[in-house]
Amino acid sequence: MIETENFLDNLLEIENNQEIFNFRFSYNNFPIWFLVRWDILFKSISQKKNLEKPHYTNKLPVLNTHFSIITDSLRKNPFIYKQNIDLIIFNLSNSFREIKKDNLLFNKEYDYFLEDIDSSILIENFHKKLFEENSLKRLYENKLFYNNIIFLEKFLNFNFDFNLVNFFKDYKIIKAFIKFLKSKKEFDFSEDFYNKIFHSLIKYRNKIEFTSSVYKKLLISLKPKCIMVRAACYGGQNTFLIKTAKDLNIKVIEFQHGAFSKIHPAYNYGQVFFNNKEYQQYLPDYLLTYGEYWNQQIKLPFKKISIGNPYLEEYLKETIKIKELKSNKILIISQGSHSSDFVNLTLELSEKLKDKNFEILFRPHPGEINFKDRYKILLNNSNISICKEEQNILDLINSADYLITMYSTSVFEALPFNKKIILIDNEYSKFYIPEEIGLRFKNSQEIFEFLIKDNKNIYNEINDFKDYLKINWKENYKKFLTEEIGISF
Repeated sequence: MIETENFLDNLLEIENNQEIFNFRFSYNNFPIWFLVRWDILFKSISQKKNLEKPHYTNKLPVLNTHFSIITDSLRKNPFIYKQNIDLIIFNLSNSFREIKKDNLLFNKEYDYFLEDIDSSILIENFHKKLFEENSLKRLYENKLFYNNIIFLEKFLNFNFDFNLVNFFKDYKIIKAFIKFLKSKKEFDFSEDFYNKIFHSLIKYRNKIEFTSSVYKKLLISLKPKCIMVRAACYGGQNTFLIKTAKDLNIKVIEFQHGAFSKIHPAYNYGQVFFNNKEYQQYLPDYLLTYGEYWNQQIKLPFKKISIGNPYLEEYLKETIKIKELKSNKILIISQGSHSSDFVNLTLELSEKLKDKNFEILFRPHPGEINFKDRYKILLNNSNISICKEEQNILDLINSADYLITMYSTSVFEALPFNKKIILIDNEYSKFYIPEEIGLRFKNSQEIFEFLIKDNKNIYNEINDFKDYLKINWKENYKKFLTEEIGISF
C-alpha cells in the first residue's frame, strides 16, 4: 500500500522540478505535458502493478453509412443557439452513462445539473451517435447539441493557415519531449507506446489552433457564466476547452463521476501546481464531489465542494429498499483493470457454491463491457448470469444480498441499502475503501466460508455515511451556483 503511494509521489516529483513544462507548442506557448499527463502516469502505474487495460476503445464506423446521423448532428449545431446562457455541460469523451426515465434516456452523471436552469445546454461527443443503438430520445433533447459541428465550423468560417515553419519547430519539440521521457527511469515504456504518444501529440498539435479558436467563438457567442466538463482533470483535449474558457474569465467546473483516492493520477497533482498560477489555467476552478470524505482523498490546486450524489439520492427517494431478501443472490462488480482477477474469482465461487443454492450475477464495468472475450467463459456455468449493459446498477445492488468488488464506486452507493459488502483484500481496496466499510477476504475460499456461515455478528453496518454521500444535493448545488458563480434562482 505504502509502496504504491510512494511510487505516485515519485512520479509527481517529475512535475515539481518543472523541466517537463518547458516543452511547448508554438501556438499560445501551450505546455504539451497536459495533453498526455494521464496517459503517461497511468501507464507507469499500470505497468508497475500489471493492470489490464480498463476501458474498451470503439472503432468508428464508416461515416457514409450514417447519413441520418450526420444530418441530425447538423441540426444539433450549438452555433445555432442564439441566447446567452448560464451553463454549458461538455462531455467530450466516449463515455455515456444513460438510464431510462419516463421512457426517455437520462444521463445519470450530469443531466441532473440541467434541472431548474432554463438557460443551459449540453454538448456531447458526436461519436456517441455512431454507436447508439437505443432509439429512445433524451429527456433533455431540446438542450442537446453535438460537438462535431464545432470542428466543421472551422472550415466553414475560418481561413486554414498551415505554418510549415511552426510545424517543424513543434515536431522537434515533440521529439525532444519523447527523448526527455525516455531518460526517466520511471517511464520505462516500450517503443510501441512511445510511438503512440508521439502520434497523439502530432494530432493534438495539428488541431490545437483551430479547435481553440472555434471554442473561443462558441463561448463568446453564448456567453456562459460557467461550463462543466466531464473528466476535466484527465487533460487531453479537455485542456483546449478549459484554457480557452479561463482566458475568457468563464468558470470551469468538473463533477465527480466515480471513486478516486490518493493514488489516482488524474486527481493528485504535485506541489508546483499549488504555487504556479499559469499551470492552474489548464485545470478546472471547482470539483463538485459526493461528500467531504472525497475532498480529503485528493490533492488538487483548486476548490473542492461537496454537494452529494444526485443519481443515488434521487433513486433512494423513488425506490423501496429491499433489506432482507434471503435469496442468496451475489452481485460481483468487476473492474476493467482487474478483469482476470474477477473472472477467476467468479469461476472459483461458482464451483464452490454449485450445490448451495446461490445465484451469482457478474456485472462488468461499463468500460469493460465490450471486452467480451475476457468474461465469456462465465456463460458456461449455470449458476452465473452476466448483467446486461442497460440494467441499472442501483437496481442490481438493491436486489442482491451480497456485493463483491474491489474498489468500485458501487461500494459507497451500496451503503444506504445496508447490503453485505465483501471486498477483495489488496492494496487497492485499502487505498480506495475506508477500513470501516465491508469485510475483506484474500481469496475465494475465505469468501466461500463467510457465505456459508453468514455470521451477522461480525458484519458491521455503516449507518452514518454522510461523509461519503452528502444529502440534499439540489439545495447544495443551487447554493454553489448562487454563491460561487452568480446564478440566481
